Amino acid sequence: MRNAGAKSAEARAADAERRLAEALDRTERALVEADTSARARMKEADEEATRTLADARAEARRLREEAEEAAEAMRTTAQRQVEELTRQRESITGYLQEMRGLLAVREPEAPPPPPPG
Repeated sequence: MRNAGAKSAEARAADAERRLAEALDRTERALVEADTSARARMKEADEEATRTLADARAEARRLREEAEEAAEAMRTTAQRQVEELTRQRESITGYLQEMRGLLAVREPEAPPPPPPG
């Protein structure tokens, strides 16, 4: 009986060792799968972050270029307006000088009338 009990204990021990080995094997596979999955997710996240950053940089570059173009157009318009106003001022100044010259040549006919009031 002792012999049968020892064999039974050995069989139970062997069965426990087999189950433990199977559990360890399942755990190892689960860890490998989890690690593989985590690495794949990290790679996808990294690629997405890289794409998002590249898109953001491209958008920032586009917006900066648009702003620079708009600023240049406004500067050009303002410069043209200044040039036009300068021409007008020069024209008016020339006209006033002509009128002063004409008025200086004329003899006064009568004193100016007193202001109303």
